[in-house]
Amino acid sequence: MQKAYQTSISSSEKAMFDEIASHTPFPGSAQLIREIKQSDAAARYFDATASRTAKRTGAMSLSELQDFEAGRRWRNPYWIVEMAAQADPVQLAREQLFTTAFIAELQYQRLQKSKHIEVLLGQILALLTRTMEQPKIEAQRLQLRSRDAP
Repeated sequence: MQKAYQTSISSSEKAMFDEIASHTPFPGSAQLIREIKQSDAAARYFDATASRTAKRTGAMSLSELQDFEAGRRWRNPYWIVEMAAQADPVQLAREQLFTTAFIAELQYQRLQKSKHIEVLLGQILALLTRTMEQPKIEAQRLQLRSRDAP
């Protein structure tokens, strides 16, 4: 019983802790941002959209970096112009590879979140079932005990 309780608490806390951690700047992001900003379009998008913390420290959280990566491509008019003018097939292939990898990462994250949601929904169902059914079961047990008593 104690083990099940600890597992439920740990599982419910994990999503919250992961979300908090994903909003904390991490040191490795500074190097990624420097590499990304080598593109003029990405540098412009960074200057226009990055948080004050990212601009000041040069580091981003995982959450902000993922949003920036998606935004610098698909919400960034400078990127569209840059890619339209790109004639180098190697560069275009590389960009397609990065885009495919990013999409795969997002799909994997969605899978992980859906597994976690299934666990949490199972815990909620178990809690509701115990809360609603336990009193009925106990009442039936007491009835049977009182009937069996001489």
